[in-house]
Parts: sequence; structure tokens; C-alpha cells
Amino acid sequence: MASLDTYTDSNDVFAADWTVTPVDEEVVGEFTFRFSFDIHASTSETWNVLRDFGLWMDDLEFEEVIGDSEGGTVYFTIAEPYYEQYRENYKAWDFDPKAFRKNLIVRRATGNLIVVEDRSKSPRAIGGYYVLALSEQDGSSTVAGAMGYAPEWASDEAAVRAQLESLADEVPGRWKTLYIPRLRQLVEAGG
Repeated sequence: MASLDTYTDSNDVFAADWTVTPVDEEVVGEFTFRFSFDIHASTSETWNVLRDFGLWMDDLEFEEVIGDSEGGTVYFTIAEPYYEQYRENYKAWDFDPKAFRKNLIVRRATGNLIVVEDRSKSPRAIGGYYVLALSEQDGSSTVAGAMGYAPEWASDEAAVRAQLESLADEVPGRWKTLYIPRLRQLVEAGG
């Protein structure tokens, strides 16, 4: 297969929006990602690869196919070859990639929409929502969506800023140079 560089596109959008706002003696950090990119294939061809995050997110290990799990819970972990990279990228979080496990509830998984709920450390609170939507025009698919996270309250403004800055720097870069090109490569090469 061709290099992932062949599948990058300067029109791909993956951006982070975040704020840290003082509220009394604390601060609240709010964070969202938004994205949009095109793939030169139909939505049905794109869906066949998009629904299986494990195919195009090499650094993560998914227990199941998200697109086959509507109404169920799916978890993912960090793949061992990427432990050091994640430790470095998330040092502001005191992150242990070996112990990381994220549980997701698949609220919707159809041929053109994925909605996933991320639970916080407490199973009683929502940590965020991830939404990916597919549309088609002239035989090409547009993947658009957002990932929104629950507000984070803390007393240490510098720590919250450091954590959000690390996310804002690392995640869009990973999506634009790895995930989006890999997804595009797999779809356009026929899965």
C-alpha cells in the first residue's frame, strides 16, 4: 500500500476548541473537537471501514466493531507499541497507557451515523459524546462530526490548561496525519 502521506489532504479539518474559565475559587475547562473530511468513495463503501475503528486507529485496540454494537458497550485500550508515545504526549495527565481502558456505549450505529457515549470515571456521569456522520455527494463521502466532553472542574488552573493544551496539540495531529489518511487509504483501496 502507498504511504499515508499520499492520503493526506490539506482540506481535512480536525480542530480543537477549548476554554478555561475562572468560577469562584475554581476553574472549569471545556473541550470539543470538530472535524470534516472527504473520501472518494460512496457512503456504503466508507461505512464498511469507518464502522470498525480498530482498522484505522492502529494505536488503539478495540474489543469489538463499534458499527456492529448499537445499544452495547465497547471498550478500547492503548496498543502496547504506543505506550511510550502516549506517556510522552499525556505527561501533563500523569497518564499510564498500560492501565488505560475506556468504556463506550454505542447509542447509534447505522449506515451513516455513529453516536458513542463516553462514561466518566463514575459510571453515573457522562464524560462526553462522539458523533460521526456520513453524507454523499457525486459519489464522494463527507465524514463530519464532533467530540464533546463534559466540563472539568478543578482548583489548579495551570494543570487544567496544561492538560487541555496537550489534547489540543496532540489529538488533531494524530487524526490529520494517521487516522484520516489511514481511513481514506483503506476505503479508497477497497477495504
